[in-house]
Amino acid sequence: MKNTRFYAGLLAVVGVVACGLMLVLGLALKAEGIGLPVAGGGASPGRAVAATRAAPTGALRFVTGATPTEPPPVPPATAPPPAPSAPAILPTATKTAPVLPAPTALALPPFPVAETQPGASHWATRLVIPSLGVDAPVLPAPIEGDTWKVDHLDQAVGHLERTAGPGEAGNIVLAGHITLAPDGRAGPFINLGNLTKGNKVIVYRGDRAFTYEVDYMDTVQPSDVEVTYPTEQARLTLLTCLNYDRRLEHYADRLVVVGHLLQ
Repeated sequence: MKNTRFYAGLLAVVGVVACGLMLVLGLALKAEGIGLPVAGGGASPGRAVAATRAAPTGALRFVTGATPTEPPPVPPATAPPPAPSAPAILPTATKTAPVLPAPTALALPPFPVAETQPGASHWATRLVIPSLGVDAPVLPAPIEGDTWKVDHLDQAVGHLERTAGPGEAGNIVLAGHITLAPDGRAGPFINLGNLTKGNKVIVYRGDRAFTYEVDYMDTVQPSDVEVTYPTEQARLTLLTCLNYDRRLEHYADRLVVVGHLLQ
């Protein structure tokens, strides 16, 4: 009898302790968000709340009973575009100056320019064209046969025989090469075509200087010798070749610059 009561009391204590443990365990599980199964096999309401609360910031969050959302596909890595290649360096064509022959003579007018042979004091000795950077000696260009000889001039300018002297009334004609044979070097009148109206041209006779002012420029045929004719007023005529004809192998035209003496 005594033993029976002892065991009955022990079972009661064990039951109380077991109930207490079950209560503590239930409270602990609830605090962790794990609901105990309910009838019908469903999850407790606390499961959905716990799933949303427990997900870390920035992570995907799932709710029980909802369809999980697939993460967006990661686009494949694109290789960076190739660096543009450096442009090809094309070979530079080497320009070779054409070899242009210098004329050896200029045709005379169809009548004598002057009746008398000028003396040494008549000849021009120096030509200066400031706007072109020209400062060249002047040599006589004598008459040989029916032409003026100019093949000896090289970088000098020729004062055509029987034309007026510097500063005199009449037409002083000075001729110069545009290029030089046989290598095609530039002659003293290579840039004569760059002169413009109003430019100054200074012609020396010894130490004395005479200044002319450019009036106009013209292109004539080699046969147009009228540009060398005498004039009443003091005139300066500068003469050179122009427009080389490769087919005919000679210059097709003459460039003429005309100016008047400044008083």
